[in-house]
Amino acid sequence: MQKYFVVCCLLVFWGKYSRAQHTDISLKQCFEIAAQNNIAIQQMKQSLATSKFQQAAAKKNNLPEVDLLGAYSYLGDPLRINLQTVRDGIINGTSQQNVDAANQVYHEITGNNLSQQAQDAIYQSSKNIINGIYPNYNPALSEQQYFTAGMALRMPVYLGGKLKAAQNVADKQVASGELNLQFVNNTLHLEIASQYFTVLFYNTMLSSQQQILGLYQKMKDNATELVKNEIIPPYQAHWANVALGQAETGLQNFQMEKENALLLLQNFLGIDSAFNLNDTLKPVNYLPSPGNEMDVEKNTGYQWLQAKSEEALSAVTVSKSLSLPNIYGVANYQFLRKDLPVITPPWMVGVMFQWNLFSGFENRQHVKAAQSLVKESELLAEKKKKDLNTQISIAANKLQSFRNQMQTLDAARKEAANTTEMIRRRMQNQLSSVKDVDDALKVQLEADKAYYTSVLAYNIAVATYLNIIGKTDQVTNYY
Repeated sequence: MQKYFVVCCLLVFWGKYSRAQHTDISLKQCFEIAAQNNIAIQQMKQSLATSKFQQAAAKKNNLPEVDLLGAYSYLGDPLRINLQTVRDGIINGTSQQNVDAANQVYHEITGNNLSQQAQDAIYQSSKNIINGIYPNYNPALSEQQYFTAGMALRMPVYLGGKLKAAQNVADKQVASGELNLQFVNNTLHLEIASQYFTVLFYNTMLSSQQQILGLYQKMKDNATELVKNEIIPPYQAHWANVALGQAETGLQNFQMEKENALLLLQNFLGIDSAFNLNDTLKPVNYLPSPGNEMDVEKNTGYQWLQAKSEEALSAVTVSKSLSLPNIYGVANYQFLRKDLPVITPPWMVGVMFQWNLFSGFENRQHVKAAQSLVKESELLAEKKKKDLNTQISIAANKLQSFRNQMQTLDAARKEAANTTEMIRRRMQNQLSSVKDVDDALKVQLEADKAYYTSVLAYNIAVATYLNIIGKTDQVTNYY
């Protein structure tokens, strides 16, 4: 079922992508394709997946650990019990006990004690017997080499908050990873939007250049006709040919620039296949609303720094927990006991207590380093917020400046087009030269280029502004 779902998703995506091959691809579709194919996004997703695996591992760190243990041991000398230090005492003491017992029995029977000679004989006889029985060596408690195998269990009972702190750090790392992915995604969207607008700019300039190329062709035809009728000198027809050639070269240059821009856009999207994008550039109808300075807190870069500060706070807790004691429940069971030392029990349970009382002030330095990192993160977040407030003010001023500039340049390009048309008509009436028309057409092209360059800058400024306030995707509402 899962495989079927994945196949369906791929087919739906491929269907959308295939349709994009025959129609102009939208900016929103570019974002969707990049989400699936851009290597930087895939890398950040993989990094986030790694953090989630670490988070899952941290949540299970309070479960017991069970180990299978096995070992082979070879002893330089087998374990022995030292009987020689007590040998004389045991022999003499036991012999004297035998004498006392015999004397007591004899006394109860006869009412008298044994003679000293009899007591000495009993003592010596007992000593000889016991001396022959008692080992005159230290017996071994184990073989010189042996195998062991068993199960060991260790259950954390109390670790001074280390387990909870480790889980908190893992949670913060996941939250930080999600924000980092979003930050990379928003940055990529800004790059894609800028490159998308650049391609539209070259589409617009190609359209303008083709229109002007048509006017150059009319100028050439007109000049050829006038030369044929001996109204203007032949060199003006040659001039018209040169101007037409330059216009054709300009068209080819714009086409090459568009192809390069498309290649860069494909690189951002993470694909190699070509797609259709022939739409022209138009200004984005957007004005920033007052009070957007507060929206900088939605900026993913700022949110990521805040998440890193929280992660640093968790690291302080971890560092402090290093100075607290650890308590474990332990158990061990030996299931391979052949040739084991007799002092090794078959199983055991217990509680282990561990408390590091002195570590050369290492733990204290760890705490100070973690606290310093918290302060550093807070300062970075504060600086980022101030920088963003400055950037948003500058971006808002640029938007207004570009809007004013577009209005001026729009009026200029329309006036240039009107001027060109008047000069062309004057040429038809032999009131202006080929050079006059050529100069007018060049001015018209430059006026178009200046205007659409301003539109491109304005659209990129809008995308940048939206990126600062954490709303980069809203730019798709206009394209």
